[in-house]
Amino acid sequence: MPEYLEGQLSPLGEEESRPVEGRVEKPYLRLSDIEGDPRKEVVIIEWMDFMFSRTNLDGVLDALSSYVELGWIDQAVRDRLLTYGKSFFMGRKKFSAEIRVGDREYKVGEPQAAQEVGVRRLDVEDHLRSLSYILELSERIGEGVKEEVMKKAGLKRA
Repeated sequence: MPEYLEGQLSPLGEEESRPVEGRVEKPYLRLSDIEGDPRKEVVIIEWMDFMFSRTNLDGVLDALSSYVELGWIDQAVRDRLLTYGKSFFMGRKKFSAEIRVGDREYKVGEPQAAQEVGVRRLDVEDHLRSLSYILELSERIGEGVKEEVMKKAGLKRA
């Protein structure tokens, strides 16, 4: 075996079980990375709260679908994240009251609608923040890679 390959190949059938510090096979985040860990559910809820604070369901769906196409997450993760989003963040209500000023009536705090949040497209910083959540949730990406990406993106850990 050539010297440059020594130590880089593992015997057939053996999978690498520890996080890798170099290149990482896509998708970065698989459903198996997030199942059955309540600590990861907290990160998912924070991530979906972030996403829904920036755009509406259509915007979140577009972003997550793009992440599938880019190989950041797999389809099953996208579907799971949408379930969290729909469960916790769709139709959330704010303080609600009706106020009468003179002959005009104002409604304050109606259910949050798409028009309120807007259909704004996520910007580069938003996608970098999403990548930070993906890295935080992935079990196959080593700490060194996570830290390097976060540093380059100018972000703190999610």
